[in-house]
Amino acid sequence: YVTLQEMRYNFRFEVIVDANRQTHEMLVPRFILQPLVENAIYHGRVDDGKILVEVMPEGDAHLLISVSDNGEGMTEEEIRGLLDFEADSGKRNGFGIGLQYVRRMVHHYFGDGARFTIRSSPGHGTTISLLLPVLREGLAHDQGIGGR
Repeated sequence: YVTLQEMRYNFRFEVIVDANRQTHEMLVPRFILQPLVENAIYHGRVDDGKILVEVMPEGDAHLLISVSDNGEGMTEEEIRGLLDFEADSGKRNGFGIGLQYVRRMVHHYFGDGARFTIRSSPGHGTTISLLLPVLREGLAHDQGIGGR
């Protein structure tokens, strides 16, 4: 995916993936990481941009996934707009569609057991984080979760 995006966009960026070895076999809903990276590439773009994808255990019961960029960042008002489900419908002309998809998938599979957060400030980049409960393989299969 990242290679395709490098060909698509006319600027340079680097993607660094730091995935703790303990997380390699943990299950997550399909297609939740790609929209976060795509958002960082598209909305955080700056020449020589850097995107850091971190995946690590958070205690024994949770998995922390975060995607950070060194782009333009967002104001608190922009963040609130992205996090507001109702205000989002149809008003943004594509901005945040992938993020809304991720939020809906996380809510669908985990309900209140997961957290979706955005930290950002203008001129200092953005970090989007998911804190997900660790799933056992049998339960994950029953829920239709199989991505790693």
